[in-house]
Amino acid sequence: MTDLNSGHIPLSLLPEVRRGIEYRCFCPRWRIQDITVGELWEMFDVRWAALSEERLDKDLETFLIRDSIDLAETTVQVAALHQGRVLGGLRVHLAQVGLLKGISGVQISRVGVHKDWRGKGIGHTLVSKAVHIARDVAVDAGLNLIFLWGRVVGGRDPKRVLRLYERAGFMRTSRFIETKGLLNCLMVATVRGTPAEHLSALGFRVTEVRDANDASATSMLVIFDADSVARTADRRTLSD
Repeated sequence: MTDLNSGHIPLSLLPEVRRGIEYRCFCPRWRIQDITVGELWEMFDVRWAALSEERLDKDLETFLIRDSIDLAETTVQVAALHQGRVLGGLRVHLAQVGLLKGISGVQISRVGVHKDWRGKGIGHTLVSKAVHIARDVAVDAGLNLIFLWGRVVGGRDPKRVLRLYERAGFMRTSRFIETKGLLNCLMVATVRGTPAEHLSALGFRVTEVRDANDASATSMLVIFDADSVARTADRRTLSD
């Protein structure tokens, strides 16, 4: 287990270069400051621009460029840079899954790449690096669940973002949330075992199915709350 106070820095947080693009981190808790303050603010701007493109409500007051999660000392900021210009970024942080009864996990959020640099593998590399970081954060916090919200986008291929996350090891679930007119799918991964095993151990009933509407997708987890399973059993008992 990584000890945040020991000074040991996980390899996942160290800078790396892939295809000429730098990937660097910032995290006060781990004393990682490989992104300057100016680059951080530029990354916040790039992320906000990317994430707000399809929002129905463009008001900055409803979607802060920087929020309390960004201010937390345990949050890891990850940026992609080329010749001093920020091309994209994301963040890795502790969070709870409201749609799963508030269970704790490590979340990857605010994934965004500048529109001029999309289609070059930057998003995939950012997420892949974030998964390794999330595993280190999860192990240190004694957690197993890693999750994110995959956006169902518009156009001819609305699930293309979900496939990006599937390639990084996440599974789709049957849990969705709509915010500001946009639909987001809960996607999960685990440090140990499988997501189905982890959720089952927490009392959820989980069924693994194929997405009949997307032949390229991996399996999807259909999740039922334990109390909904009990209510169903009660109804069956009353009807027998």
